[in-house]
Amino acid sequence: MDSDSKLLQKVKAYYHLTHLPIHRSFERDGIVRIYYLYWSRNHIFPPKGYDLPYDISQVREIVKISGGALTDLPEEIDYIRNLYGLLIFNEIHGRDLVRQILSRFPGLQMLSYSNYPDLQLEVFPPEITELTELKYLSVEGHKIPDLPASIGNLRYLEILKLRENAISTIPRTIGMLQELEELDLSKNQITAIPEEIGQLRSIRQLQFGSNRISRIPETIAELTNLEYLSLYDNPLKTGLEYLCDLPNLKSVSFDGKYINQFPLDMPDHANFRIRVSNPDDFMRKHHLTDTSNITFV
Repeated sequence: MDSDSKLLQKVKAYYHLTHLPIHRSFERDGIVRIYYLYWSRNHIFPPKGYDLPYDISQVREIVKISGGALTDLPEEIDYIRNLYGLLIFNEIHGRDLVRQILSRFPGLQMLSYSNYPDLQLEVFPPEITELTELKYLSVEGHKIPDLPASIGNLRYLEILKLRENAISTIPRTIGMLQELEELDLSKNQITAIPEEIGQLRSIRQLQFGSNRISRIPETIAELTNLEYLSLYDNPLKTGLEYLCDLPNLKSVSFDGKYINQFPLDMPDHANFRIRVSNPDDFMRKHHLTDTSNITFV
């Protein structure tokens, strides 16, 4: 396995991904070269064992940018024209610098903004929603209280990870993300899933664990490609009946102590992971006899 392939596997493993949207052409025919660079002390360096290309303008992807606090843009950035992926692991001093970085690369397809204890975002950077070519976006572990309606501008987004923030509401424009396959909003403060969730016809994974959601909207029944739904650690009471006819559903996880009624016609092809303190009481309450596709945890 060459160094590019090893790096691709490392990035996948770190982000727990089955694929990276920007790497599909690379995985198919090896066209895309990957460069793993450090952005440190306001200069760009290759890590030990890697060489900078002779002409940095040929760099198509910077997979990771890390190494220290940024106070200004490095001069080398002026020579990079085709940046596809940006993983920010630095402290970035100043909102204007964030704006400068994102405005330099309007064609970005992958953006990951890691959190720092001393520099957690308290507002979702609106400049992100101007990156209309994005396919992968991760802004996890910050203090963001809400999402702008302009999130709907990201029409090509396939993976959206916003776990461990302080988000309380999901904008209705979420339904405009027709290419979205994975949405992770776990560990926030969300009280309701909007009806527009039913417009995400490409969605395969929905993660809403550790929120304040009490019901599943009826429109979820329109998500015919949905495979995985996580609702652990929510006071969920109603809405499970809307999952009964989903043909590709494989796994549903939720807390059972609040459920008013567990539908008896749940699909046999799905596995239900139900968190309850007393499985026998749950079975008696909901008149369950066949639990072959139920796992109590």
